[in-house]
Amino acid sequence: MNIKRGFVNTPDGQIEYREIGEGKPIIFMHATPVSSAYFANYFSLFPKNRRLIAMTTIGYGESSKPHKPYTTIQEYAQSVQWFLDGLAIDNFDLFGTHTGGIIAIEVAINNQERIDHLILDEVGNYANPEGIELQSKIHSYYPAEENGGHLIKLWEKSGGNHEHADIKMITQKFIDTLIVNSADGCEIYGNMGWEGAGPYALCSYDSVENGAKIKVPTLLIYGTESKLLNVGKKISDALKTSLLVQLNTNKNISQGMFTHNQDPNKWMQAIMEFVSK
Repeated sequence: MNIKRGFVNTPDGQIEYREIGEGKPIIFMHATPVSSAYFANYFSLFPKNRRLIAMTTIGYGESSKPHKPYTTIQEYAQSVQWFLDGLAIDNFDLFGTHTGGIIAIEVAINNQERIDHLILDEVGNYANPEGIELQSKIHSYYPAEENGGHLIKLWEKSGGNHEHADIKMITQKFIDTLIVNSADGCEIYGNMGWEGAGPYALCSYDSVENGAKIKVPTLLIYGTESKLLNVGKKISDALKTSLLVQLNTNKNISQGMFTHNQDPNKWMQAIMEFVSK
């Protein structure tokens, strides 16, 4: 599988991406704190007649950190706009999971003429008093320790101490997490450091209220046991052209949320069946 890796120059720095294939593009937007590498190993599952492009959210992976820390989802959506324009992409389908999904909502609102299908995967709503408290617990910054103890903490945080862990996937997540394990120049994010940039922004963006503004056909993917399923139902109820799909999950794994590594083929099939309509 010959995946191309590149960078797009934007006013706030370079945005990393990985792509393969030719044809109509599907843009993939990842969760926090990973990168476009999150999708790369699964591109081979998709039909060869689609151009698959995974972008790394600005500030994460090998993408540049913005000159001034972002505090709003609108700023992240603007960076996606620059990325799309930099690759001269006109019509496309858009997939976003977790943080990437919330950014994708704003991108879809602003690009109704360009987006043919929107897929939102396990999107939550954190614009509430509990949101920033929860995100601060999930996305903690670990100061460097001389004995390397912070690296062990980051490895465990990435899931390296879980039984039957996929070491290749965990290693990539560890690398991505290590890259954003810094608090230099981002005091506004508090104890989260740069890892918390996206989560900080989504805590002031109501995904249900804004999700109701979407005008393009939308697929919502959630696990059958997902703690976020109620959010998906609210967004789906507000949209005339939406489809809510529940994929089987175990409530004891990832809090019942569906992640594409749990069943890659079902994930791919759900996406392709929808964008082929």
